[in-house]
Amino acid sequence: MTLTARQRTALRGLVDRGVLTDAQAEAVTAELGGAAPGGRRGTLWEVFGYLGGVLVLGGAALLLGTTWDELSRTGQVLVLALATAALAAAGGFIGGAPRAWRLLDGVRARVVAVLFALASVTGAWAVGTGLPDDAHDVLWALAGLVLALAGYAALPAAPGVLAAGGFSAAVVHTGVVDLGDWPYSAAMLALGAVWTGLALGGLLAARRVGLAVGLVLALIGAQWQVSEPPWAYLLTFLLAVVLLAGFLRWDEPLLLAGGVVGMTLAVPEAVWDWTGGRLSAPLIVLLAGAVLLLVGGFGLRRHRRTPSTE
Repeated sequence: MTLTARQRTALRGLVDRGVLTDAQAEAVTAELGGAAPGGRRGTLWEVFGYLGGVLVLGGAALLLGTTWDELSRTGQVLVLALATAALAAAGGFIGGAPRAWRLLDGVRARVVAVLFALASVTGAWAVGTGLPDDAHDVLWALAGLVLALAGYAALPAAPGVLAAGGFSAAVVHTGVVDLGDWPYSAAMLALGAVWTGLALGGLLAARRVGLAVGLVLALIGAQWQVSEPPWAYLLTFLLAVVLLAGFLRWDEPLLLAGGVVGMTLAVPEAVWDWTGGRLSAPLIVLLAGAVLLLVGGFGLRRHRRTPSTE
C-alpha cells in the first residue's frame, strides 16, 4: 500500500521528535509499502489452491458420474485413488519438506490443510467404492478417519479437525445406528464429550473448531431420542445445563452458545409434550425467544463491559 500524505507527515513528525530514527522510519515505510501487495498475491495463490483442490474433487465426481456404468469397479477405484494421490501430492508440494509442515502458517498452511482434508474424502470414497457389496459401511468411514487423522498429524489445522470430526461421526453412525436408538444416542454423546474434552484440554490445534464439532455431536446424540419425547428433551436439557456450567468454569462463549441452543430445543419440546401438542406454533416461537433472551441475558451480564474496557 502507498502511504498517504498524512501518514508520511505523522511519520516525519515522529522522526523530528526523536521517537524514530531516519533508518527506522524508512524501515516502517518499506514494510507498510510492501505488505499489502504481497498479501494480495498470497490471497490470490490461496484462492487458486482452493479452486484447484475443489476442481480435482469435482472432476473426479463428474468423471465417475458420467462414466460410472462404463467403468469397472477397479477403474472407479483407480480414478478416486489418483484424485487422492493428486490432492495429497499437491499439498505436499506446496508445503515443502515434510519436516517443515508443522511449522507452516498463513496462506500455505491453510491451503495444505484443505488439500489434505479433501484427500481424506476421496480416499474414503475410493475405499467405499472398492469394498464388496456385503462389506460393512463402517470400513469406508474408518478409512476416512485414518486419512483425516494422518493429515491432521502432518499439519494440525482446522480443516483436519473438521474432516476427522466428520469421519468420527460417520464411524459411529455406520457402526452403531443398527443397534438401536439408545446405543446410538449414547455413542454420539460420548463422541461429543471426547471432542469437547480434547478442545477444552488444549489438545487440538484448532481449539474452537474442535469444540464446535464436539457440541454439535453431543446435541445430535441428545436429540436422537426425539421419537421418545421425554428422553429427547430431558437429555437435551441436562446437556444444556452441563454446557452452561462449563461456560461458568471456562468462560468459553461456544459453551454458552451450545447451552442456549440446547435450552431452545428442550423447553419447547417439553411444553409441547406436557400440553399434548396443543401448543400453537406462535407460542412455541415466543417460548423459544423467551429462552434465548433469558440465557442470552445471562451470558451478556457475565461479559458485561466496564467503562475502562469499552
